[in-house]
Amino acid sequence: MGTNLNLADLINTRKNIIQDEIYQEIIKSQPELTARYTQEQLIKTNRDIGYHLSYLKSAIETSSPTIFAEYVAWVKIILQEIGIGKNAFRKELEIMLTVLRHHLPDEYAPVLEQYLNSGMIMLSASCENPESYINRDNPHAKLANAYLD
Repeated sequence: MGTNLNLADLINTRKNIIQDEIYQEIIKSQPELTARYTQEQLIKTNRDIGYHLSYLKSAIETSSPTIFAEYVAWVKIILQEIGIGKNAFRKELEIMLTVLRHHLPDEYAPVLEQYLNSGMIMLSASCENPESYINRDNPHAKLANAYLD
């Protein structure tokens, strides 16, 4: 667990540098994004990389690959809703792993691979319609579902 806490601390300490490099690598590997995305979308892409790193850090800190895998499953659904396929997200996770390995000591590579691979496995899983936490028997279920639609 000490190794994980050290790694989580390093990710947190170097987050801004790592986030910026991941963003630059995504743009370099997919130059069409700058033509296709608005400036606001590019800013949100960079912001989202920060979210990915925060969830990864939290998962590592708590020694729970499941936290990151479930986060990836959730993001996959959100991205599909806005027309971004899972292959683009997979590429982002691959870039994230490469950049993290570049910025962090080699001793952490197995842990990084374990957590990011758990996310990539979740990307491959079919979870098109996740089960809702809204119980149909709840008197306000209809209202809640109408709001979400």
